Amino acid sequence: MNIDKLSDLPGSLPLFYKQVLNSWMQCGGCHSEHPRIFSEVRTQFIWGNRFICFRGKPLFYKHWMKKGILYINDLLNDANCISADFVYQKLHDKTNWLAEFYTLVHSIPKEWKMLLQTRESRLSKVKCRFVLRRYDQRRKGFVQDKCTSRLLYDYLVSKKYTKSYMETTWSRKFNCNYSGCEWKCIWNLSTNIQERKLAMLHFKMMHNILPCKLLLHRWRLADNPLCNVCNTTEDYEHLFVQCKQVQDAWKFLCSALAQIGIENIYPCLKFLVTGYKITQPAYTELNEILIIFTFGIFKSYCMSNNWSTPISVKTIVKRELCFRNEYYKTERRRLYLLKKVCDTI
Repeated sequence: MNIDKLSDLPGSLPLFYKQVLNSWMQCGGCHSEHPRIFSEVRTQFIWGNRFICFRGKPLFYKHWMKKGILYINDLLNDANCISADFVYQKLHDKTNWLAEFYTLVHSIPKEWKMLLQTRESRLSKVKCRFVLRRYDQRRKGFVQDKCTSRLLYDYLVSKKYTKSYMETTWSRKFNCNYSGCEWKCIWNLSTNIQERKLAMLHFKMMHNILPCKLLLHRWRLADNPLCNVCNTTEDYEHLFVQCKQVQDAWKFLCSALAQIGIENIYPCLKFLVTGYKITQPAYTELNEILIIFTFGIFKSYCMSNNWSTPISVKTIVKRELCFRNEYYKTERRRLYLLKKVCDTI
């Protein structure tokens, strides 16, 4: 790889592959400095090395790699000299091998060849091994270690948690810096809900794949991204909070919760996506009610064909709340807060 940094990569390269190459570079996959002593030259990886180029391009011989020719040291015979006969004996596929050999030798920098010809190099043995380059928190810099199973395990564990794209998106959207513990509780909203439909609704909403006109237009399934009622861009904020169709439903929910002592709920997308005081177990039932409320709005949206036909969202929401209240009774799972909300209807 003839690259030193991510900015050298093509702009059209997908983000996933950029992250893979970035991790590879951090672990020492790219040689950014010329070796200064013979031992560093002999441990240089041949293939994809930015310093070993023919007509400006790094070399790669797949059949040479299969036969274990990986480092400059693998080209040296017992006298520690680059030998065509020594390489010939290693290769199984000898088609065009001589041209490949001289192309490789010609591509090795002259300074490296001079270091290999020194007396110290010819009298020394160098052991090549894969070295893992990692960031050491104590030393505040990158260090190189012998690659062992334990070291790889510790390195992968240290990289285990990476903030997902949607976590960054929602944090920016709501201007909130959620902690790892808070995100764990938010994601658990989808896994802890027993009813599959509600869990899938919240999961799709969290991953921004729940259909609305903006997404349907982006997926080329709608002619425009505009709400059929308000004639403005229909994203989640508009669909679930700002649209004229859902205002009566919000008034009902806020009024019902206020009657049972919960007065801090108001029309807000944040409550529907990331929940209300998500880390406090006392509000688990309230967050489930908010998901049922979200389901009622989206069900109304689908039944009316994206608000194309008249429908009472408030009526659908009440019906969904009452249905869950009766359903949970049969399942011997009492949600006392949900019962109180239904009693206000």
